[in-house]
Amino acid sequence: MNSTIPNFGELKTLNPRVAWPNEARDFTPWLASHITNLGRYSFASGVGGFWYNTNFTWNGRVRAELYIDLKNTEKNKATFDALLAQKDKIEREFGEPLEWERQDDKPASRVAIYRNGAIEDSDQHLDEIRTWCVDHLLKLKRVFGRRLTEINI
Repeated sequence: MNSTIPNFGELKTLNPRVAWPNEARDFTPWLASHITNLGRYSFASGVGGFWYNTNFTWNGRVRAELYIDLKNTEKNKATFDALLAQKDKIEREFGEPLEWERQDDKPASRVAIYRNGAIEDSDQHLDEIRTWCVDHLLKLKRVFGRRLTEINI
C-alpha cells in the first residue's frame, strides 16, 4: 500500500440498538458531544422513511426536523397531511410552534423548528447550538415517535 494514502478502514452497517442499548445513558451524551463542525446529522426514527435531522441551512439558520421520505411522493404527502391534522395537539405537546413544510414541489416533506445560527459561528455559540439541537431532536422524537408507528397510509 502507498504510505501517502491513509487507511480509512471499512464501512459496515451497524444496528444502532446494538451500539446504544440504553439510548438515554449512552446515545444522548454521544450526540451532545459529536454535533460540532459538521453541517448535518441524521438519525433513523426506527420506522422506515422517517428521519430526525439537524442541519445548518443556507440562510443562517439551524434546523431540527422530522423528515418524511417514504420513497413515494403520494405516501409522503398523505403522511404529512395526517400529521398536520394533529398540528394543534402536536405543538402543545412539543411546547413550541413548528414549521410544517409540505413541499409540494419536492417528493419529501418535513416538520421543523429553526433558530439562528451558522457553521461559522464562534465556539461558544456553536456549543449553544449543539445543546439546542440535542434538546429539540429529543423533543421531536418524544412527540412524533409513537405517532409514526400509528400512521397507516
